[in-house]
Amino acid sequence: MRYDIITIERQYASGGFMVGQLLAENLGIPYYGREIMEMAAKQEALTMEDIEQMEETATNSLLYSIAKRAKMASRDMLGIGGSQQAYLAEATVVNRLADKGSSVFIGHCAGCILRERDDVLRVFIHAAEEKRRYRAITEYDIEPNVVDYVMNKFDKRRANYYRANSDRRWDDYSAYHLVLDSGEFGMEKCAEIIAAAAGK
Repeated sequence: MRYDIITIERQYASGGFMVGQLLAENLGIPYYGREIMEMAAKQEALTMEDIEQMEETATNSLLYSIAKRAKMASRDMLGIGGSQQAYLAEATVVNRLADKGSSVFIGHCAGCILRERDDVLRVFIHAAEEKRRYRAITEYDIEPNVVDYVMNKFDKRRANYYRANSDRRWDDYSAYHLVLDSGEFGMEKCAEIIAAAAGK
């Protein structure tokens, strides 16, 4: 099986973005991460801060519940939650980019957005806490006294945004074709494994 599109969800400080970047560069195809938010903001005539705040609403359990009810009820009656508005804008961007050809998508529920396509390889990157903690401190310049808080904050945000818009757990590995431990294999090896799995 050959996969033209590769989507990567990742734990904070697992190096998932770097894996995606290396993979795309090795294959000579584009990769999209934050660019998805930028394009969605431009499309909706919003600022990046607007999109980020909309995504952030999914981390609040009360707002998550409101968005969940709005999703299941009539939009005309209840409207949609901020996180879902961001998701819908980003979904439009992801689908448009995927239609252009081979590419790597990092985050933003891309695997869920493209779940109806047969040419999508869905990947999850994780690593042991101590390795993520070390990477966050040495590469992201996170202070040691707050590193656990930062890791948990970003992982929770990603998990809640994913669940608010997919009805699945972000760390439910059955949603992915391939789950890799970047702390065990390293970034370059992970990129090689994904390329091989994609038939590239």
